[in-house]
Amino acid sequence: MADFVKTKPDFTFGFHFLISEHSFLEPLEIPHIAVMVDSATYSPQLINAPHTLACFVEGDSCKFIQHFGLTKTLFFPHAIEQSLVSANLQDELENAKRDYEVTLTASYIDPDAIYNKWKELFSEKTVSFFDEVVEETLESKGLCHFFCFLQKLQVKPDVANEIKDKGLPVFDLINSVEKMIRARDKIRLLKALNGFEVHIFGHKKEEAFWRAAVTCKNNIVFHHQVPFKELFSVYKRSKVVINSMPTIKHGFHERLLCALAAGASVLTNENEFMPPLFPNDLAM
Repeated sequence: MADFVKTKPDFTFGFHFLISEHSFLEPLEIPHIAVMVDSATYSPQLINAPHTLACFVEGDSCKFIQHFGLTKTLFFPHAIEQSLVSANLQDELENAKRDYEVTLTASYIDPDAIYNKWKELFSEKTVSFFDEVVEETLESKGLCHFFCFLQKLQVKPDVANEIKDKGLPVFDLINSVEKMIRARDKIRLLKALNGFEVHIFGHKKEEAFWRAAVTCKNNIVFHHQVPFKELFSVYKRSKVVINSMPTIKHGFHERLLCALAAGASVLTNENEFMPPLFPNDLAM
């Protein structure tokens, strides 16, 4: 505390690090730059952080947090190192051995566990409400899950009253919907690739869950999870990379850029942000 008072830095900076309203630093009113990876609903304390510049990887979170009065936000999209798109890599990529037909680097999220928890806590009508938000978000190119949730809640007073009576934070419920969206999307993408050899990189303990969830004709090969710095090497061996990002409607994931830079084709979700960057009619 004494050092901060004495030096009074121009600002503080942190990845996924927030200075709460109860922090000893807050009275000093030092601007804090917080780069957030998850959507705004995972950091509701930002609403009471007037000296924080919140940076989000997708534009909807910026709009969402502004709705609650925090006007200091910045769209800070994912990116990759410039060295990964160097012309020096061209020969290496053209001669790369593409021995992974389809690659997925992702953690497994159990949709049944989330759904059963909803059924345990809420009425059938409210569970159906959550399910509708999930499916509408998956089907939409532009409607983000938290806006969909709140918009539909305004015309469902019985659901809103039940949520209020349960005393559960609405942001926690929105986050459970977000997890369900990501869970279903990964599984559906894998099932859509019926008949391919799919290489999944993740925790060994998740192998049984993947096999149970994806009961189709894919030949699934499991690998240990790899650190981020090794992803480019994995994608360089891949023909197709699955990039599941169903909750990012106005932005993209660095996995998309990394896989493309490695010379792989990418199967990903359509949204409103990407067409100008990756037009369908681009001449080959």
